Amino acid sequence: MALPQESAKKNTQENQGSLVQVAPLEALLEKGRFLFKSGGKQVAVFANDDGVFACNNRCPHEGYPLMEGNLSRDGAGRNCILTCNWHNWKFDLAGGETLVGGDKLRRYPVEIIDGQVWVDLSDPAPAEIAAAALAHYQDFGHAVIYTQKTGELIERLGPESTEPLLLSLVRSLVYATREDLIPEFRAYAPALAAWDGQGAEPATAEDFLGLPVAKVLNRALRSSGDPRALYDALMGAACWQFLHFDSDLMQASDKPVSHNVTWLAFTHAITFGNAMRQLCGRYPQLWPQGLLQLACFVGRNAGFVDRSLDVASWQVDDARGFLDRALKGTLDHGEPEYIVSIHHVKLLCAVKSEITAAPDAPWAPVMLAAVNRFLNNPFKRKHSLRTARQALGFVAAEG
Repeated sequence: MALPQESAKKNTQENQGSLVQVAPLEALLEKGRFLFKSGGKQVAVFANDDGVFACNNRCPHEGYPLMEGNLSRDGAGRNCILTCNWHNWKFDLAGGETLVGGDKLRRYPVEIIDGQVWVDLSDPAPAEIAAAALAHYQDFGHAVIYTQKTGELIERLGPESTEPLLLSLVRSLVYATREDLIPEFRAYAPALAAWDGQGAEPATAEDFLGLPVAKVLNRALRSSGDPRALYDALMGAACWQFLHFDSDLMQASDKPVSHNVTWLAFTHAITFGNAMRQLCGRYPQLWPQGLLQLACFVGRNAGFVDRSLDVASWQVDDARGFLDRALKGTLDHGEPEYIVSIHHVKLLCAVKSEITAAPDAPWAPVMLAAVNRFLNNPFKRKHSLRTARQALGFVAAEG
């Protein structure tokens, strides 16, 4: 392979802020590798006849300095396979893959300008992180929730918290599970491809009730022209489902695994919707992904509601007072499982945010009533008999 070519870019004011000058290309090629520090980052630069590569000097496994590692050739003969000398993790500096080990190694773009090697140390822009969180229907909505909450936490703790928090967030995004690949949600990708933003049919919450995932997605497409109105309709449907959750499902021990549904699953539609609304409000280009993923929640929850449930007693007259009391209760909740108490906090913060942003929304009273019922209905968390019967059924089905 030929030596690295001069970049078409020049070191103008437009790109100067993110580019850091490292050394003359000729000197780097002679030395072979170089370590430099900038803005708290340690960057290892490797140079040979096959290219100039820059990466984090700390191995993502346990932090061993990769400057001490060895370079070897890949299948194409390029001298770009970096091996960490501590635990033998291997990284392809040209393609970015981790060949042996787990986490990916962060690489940095390299520019050759006027015979000088420059490295771009810019971090991903917030819009790019938000787009990654919504790239797929993943982690049952947690990717979007964590992205929004990480931004809020950085604002509260200050800029010095940015790097450790973003490292944790990006790692979670990289390893997020993709629900859109399982049969129940396979209609998501075709619906996203069909989104044209031209759907002019008005939408209400009732339009989405009782429909499976594919039909909810198709119905959403017909109202794609007004994202905020579609959001209100889908959030209204999610709140109605939350209020009418069939809690008898938690007591049943004779249902299939697909019916292992609890209150917590229904809270996810609300907390996802809240985080998604805020992210898409800042980055409107993400509304199609966000709304169709909210539609997935609505379609998924459709089969686990009790339409005959009398919910009149759960209505809330004083929204502010109710939420203030509920949030104070999270400091002395008495829940034995942290996962339950964390969902209380997450849900109440999301609901307060939604009610504050749209106190007169048609779904606001339904949302408050649903939270009231949720907080005042203890739910079963241990399911020994159900688990045993489902395990026996699985083994029997396997023959």
